[in-house]
Amino acid sequence: MGLGIFLGRYGPWSWPVWSILSGVFIILSLPRTRVSVFLLCLSLVCLGAFSYQNVYLLPSDHIGFLSYKDQKKTKAIEGTIDSDVQIKPTTFGTKQMFELQIIRVNLNDNWHKATGRILVNCYQLQKLGYGDHVVLEGTLYKAFSSPLSRFSYQQYLEDHGLFFIFSVGKRKTIKVLSSNNGHSWLSFSFKIRHKFKTILAQYLEPQETSMIQAMVLGDRSFLTKDIYALFSKTGTSHILAISGMNMTLIASIVLFILKVLRLPRKGQFVLASLFLFAYAILSGWTASVVRSVLMAIVILSSFCLEYEVDTANSLGFAALILFLLNPLNLFDIGFQLSFICVAIIIYLNVLLGPLLNQFIKARILKYLVQALSVSLVAWVGISGIIVYEYDIISPVAIIANIPIVPLADLVIALSLGLVAVGLFCPWLAVAFACTLKAVFNFTLLLTSWFAQIPYGYFYVHHLNGWYIFFYYLILLGGMAILKKWLIKPGDFTR
Repeated sequence: MGLGIFLGRYGPWSWPVWSILSGVFIILSLPRTRVSVFLLCLSLVCLGAFSYQNVYLLPSDHIGFLSYKDQKKTKAIEGTIDSDVQIKPTTFGTKQMFELQIIRVNLNDNWHKATGRILVNCYQLQKLGYGDHVVLEGTLYKAFSSPLSRFSYQQYLEDHGLFFIFSVGKRKTIKVLSSNNGHSWLSFSFKIRHKFKTILAQYLEPQETSMIQAMVLGDRSFLTKDIYALFSKTGTSHILAISGMNMTLIASIVLFILKVLRLPRKGQFVLASLFLFAYAILSGWTASVVRSVLMAIVILSSFCLEYEVDTANSLGFAALILFLLNPLNLFDIGFQLSFICVAIIIYLNVLLGPLLNQFIKARILKYLVQALSVSLVAWVGISGIIVYEYDIISPVAIIANIPIVPLADLVIALSLGLVAVGLFCPWLAVAFACTLKAVFNFTLLLTSWFAQIPYGYFYVHHLNGWYIFFYYLILLGGMAILKKWLIKPGDFTR
């Protein structure tokens, strides 16, 4: 289906052709023949292309159809705030950022009904929140993208359903017509999220708070460019975003606690899944969190139903669900990195697991070899995308991830503990905060040391997409050869 979504974006045909082809392949596959499975796969490819193009079948009054001339005539917009309101410092002062579900657009003092969503940058300090029905005065414009950069901010916004940016200056008018017009459960999750941030800010320094918010909540609003550049140089920037790794850690902690409480096995997996679902709500139901939580819940559900767990199939099933929910997930770099990383680590466990058990008996040595192997293959797996998107290669990531990832896991665990203690036992919060500060600053110091290693990272010129294609083609070929040499039939299922 991923191939179909790709063809839907870059292929020559429109959605009616893809829908017809999908139906034809399904009909041809009904008689049970040797090619039935192949025909079903082709129908799934066509379905992926159709689902992608269906995303852009917009109603006639959608703001995406607004002409450049009408865009310049837009003086005000009425709508409902459809996301959490983030406060972000800029060189022009503090701004509030949020997504707005449009109801009407004012063109030269005439109101016109409209639909769609836009991103709003508001440079006023008037308190706004999710679910507020507002009328805003300002300027409507398309996002600027440098022709020298592969990254198109406008395409990124459109992939998230945001077709314009609306800027509300300090002297413009803001009217709040009503409040609490959003979903109650989402409003509750944002309140919990704000409480989480308040407790962190109460006990930690601003730099510590900004990084921990990024690691635990996926909120990188206050993350400085210097900090992000530091982790990018060492190939450890993935810890600054919610990923499958974070979900694995959180699920492991919950399962360990439930196991100590001696709850039934099925009950452990059900409660762990519910906890992850609650964590997704706490994080504001962002796309990166939903992806990671869905993957973890799919695997936990397999355990709960007592099916034989094939992690590769679970990964593919999670990807299929995400494509059905939103085909544009395929073009999200977070999705690409997390799924490639998880897939290649699965293959590593299958390839090297039996060898490690056979030839290495000492537990400490086995742990070190396994940690180095995981770090190496994860770096090899994601390097193609990193080089293509960011023009940087970080060989130091192979060794930097070994100590930094466990320390980051500990930071996440201590952060959750600090918030829990801050809510129910404030007198213990200071001790938790001191421990968290020590681990956090040691992680930052270690990352800075790795970044100073000579030739630990270097920048490269823009590479053509075909180089990246052949890189992954060679990588897949090498993995297939190793699998054939090292794995007996049936060993892939664990």
